[in-house]
Amino acid sequence: MTKCGNCGGGSIKKLLIPSYDADLLGAPFSVVLENSVWAEVCEKCESKVATIIPDLDDLVRSVAMCRAMMPRKLSGKEIKFLRTSVGCKAKEVAAKLDLAPEHLSRCENDVKPLGPLAERWFRLFIIVKATDRLRKKAIDFVAVKKHMSITTLVDMKIETTWDPNVSLVLRLVHRKTAPEPDLFDTETGEWEPEDQPKAA
Repeated sequence: MTKCGNCGGGSIKKLLIPSYDADLLGAPFSVVLENSVWAEVCEKCESKVATIIPDLDDLVRSVAMCRAMMPRKLSGKEIKFLRTSVGCKAKEVAAKLDLAPEHLSRCENDVKPLGPLAERWFRLFIIVKATDRLRKKAIDFVAVKKHMSITTLVDMKIETTWDPNVSLVLRLVHRKTAPEPDLFDTETGEWEPEDQPKAA
């Protein structure tokens, strides 16, 4: 049993956090988890003992997929985040895109933009890599069916201009999260966009 570090109390309750800013994922944009994260709170002193985020590995891959399906041009930091989120080295991605590793490095450091065709292939590569893991878990990633098909991704017109005052926010929810704390299961379910991903 988890004990409170402040008062030593051993009675812990779980509370659902309605909206949780997942800023520790390392994404260069905002990721908000809706009705999916739980806090363990001491019943005696009300201090938070722990935060429980279900399926953290799949969350990172799902975030990468959602961002890959948004038409807004990828920044260098986003390219690097997407690449690392699916566990790929820069040399591997550069080879798949038929680019020199130095060119990809310049893109990731915002020295040079990734060309439109290379960016489409990169996005497709990210989705395929991310779904490979989800397929192994027998999950059919809902966002692909619900929000955008692979054909739509290939035909996507990448938005090269946008309002810099409009920040990018992805909102996700963990499906099959039980409504009662005692039924909470961090191993089953899947992450999906709460709504059509959009800038907010």
